[in-house]
Amino acid sequence: MVALVLANTSATPNNLMVSTLDEEPSNAWSQGDWKTFEESMIAGLRTVAPEYTIHVGFPGTSFWTNVTGGTTRSDSNLTYANHFYSPTQFATQGQGFASINNIDIYDLPWPVDAHAKAVAQRGGTTNADSLTAIDTAISDGVDEAEIRDRFRQLYVWATANNAKIIVSEFGTSTLTPSTSRQAYLSAMRGHMASRNFGGCQFSYDQDGLSGANRGLMDMTDGGNPGSRAWLPGILPSVIGVVEGWGSANAAPPTTTTTVP
Repeated sequence: MVALVLANTSATPNNLMVSTLDEEPSNAWSQGDWKTFEESMIAGLRTVAPEYTIHVGFPGTSFWTNVTGGTTRSDSNLTYANHFYSPTQFATQGQGFASINNIDIYDLPWPVDAHAKAVAQRGGTTNADSLTAIDTAISDGVDEAEIRDRFRQLYVWATANNAKIIVSEFGTSTLTPSTSRQAYLSAMRGHMASRNFGGCQFSYDQDGLSGANRGLMDMTDGGNPGSRAWLPGILPSVIGVVEGWGSANAAPPTTTTTVP
């Protein structure tokens, strides 16, 4: 199938990469089943796409802890996935999935401060898990320093393993305040650029007030797709990720980052 696609497009190794799974099954990996299958899949891909970069992930959700605790593969032309939604209390507010229950968090600002708890309660219905999550965010000091530290650890891992990282999912839910969303995305862009990480916004789609799909960011304004316009301030926060990952075109981080 890959050979057929490559033969019928104008794709080149400079504008297309091939991906296996960027969130890999933990149980199958630990048992060796998926790891063995992935190795054979990469070998098979190399017979039809010898010069193309292959994108792979890590067992679990490819969060930063999965990456820094993971191992590289033997193929030398790979990129490694990182999915970054930290701090989850902010980026995934309005979401209820897996072990994170932020379904009743709404309008939580970033950085998270002592006033966040009152701001984030939606009509007094915020559940106990959400309140605990906000309390934890306040006590932990959820701000740009958290992003900087986790990117530093990713950078240390990448340097030690001579690996290339692409933050192949990042973004926020639609329930984040617009000003905070712009600040957060701008900080993300800057820190990705400072570490020379590639980046991919999870989705540009508007998701209404439900916030049902984690990672979605309300990028547009208006009723139907034909009448939508970019929200002021949002596009400049992410366009640098498209224009030259880590190059002179990408904006510097909003705070000073010391590269180890």
